[in-house]
Amino acid sequence: MNSTINSILVGDRVVLEAVGPGGFKPQLAAFSKRIAEARGKLGLSQAAAARKWGFSQATLSAWENGTRNLAGLYKEKLEPILEQIERGSKR
Repeated sequence: MNSTINSILVGDRVVLEAVGPGGFKPQLAAFSKRIAEARGKLGLSQAAAARKWGFSQATLSAWENGTRNLAGLYKEKLEPILEQIERGSKR
């Protein structure tokens, strides 16, 4: 039987995700860093950013600290916000 590894977990956190045959990328750590950097660009605390973006401060903190994986609707909502901030918009 042939099996494929799609991600590597540490506890319940995805730390590496498959990007092609034999290739993995650090997923959660990179996304956590993007969130913190976006907040920094806007000069917002976690609490202020969470209110502005529509998440709880505890959830935003867990994403930044890598203790919760960002998935589904949350990722769909946050990804465009991060992209705009990374392009220089003050969203």
